[in-house]
Amino acid sequence: MIYVTYFTVPYNIDSEDKIIGGYLSLRQFAWIVLAVFIILLLFILNTGYMSRTTVGGAISFNFLSFAVRIVVSLPFSIFCIIMAFIKKDGINIDKYLFKCVMYKLRNHVIKNQP
Repeated sequence: MIYVTYFTVPYNIDSEDKIIGGYLSLRQFAWIVLAVFIILLLFILNTGYMSRTTVGGAISFNFLSFAVRIVVSLPFSIFCIIMAFIKKDGINIDKYLFKCVMYKLRNHVIKNQP
């Protein structure tokens, strides 16, 4: 007896499989997790912008440190969202930028033709 395994072929093979909730691909999910991790690291795990005073136990808030954290995290988060969702010339922008960097780094040999 021969058992044949059937595989379903997606209708659009040019797009990524949306495996995270049916909305996000694994690549997009990784970029979003990276952005959330940086925000978590800057604001929740490192609370240097907040300190508890000795008198009364009130919380003191350092606005300069908080502003620096926002200035660092906001562009990085926007960068991660762009890398996750934007396409250029039909290619995901992270793959496009990787190919651009690899093109710039390779040796360009010009051969003389007779």
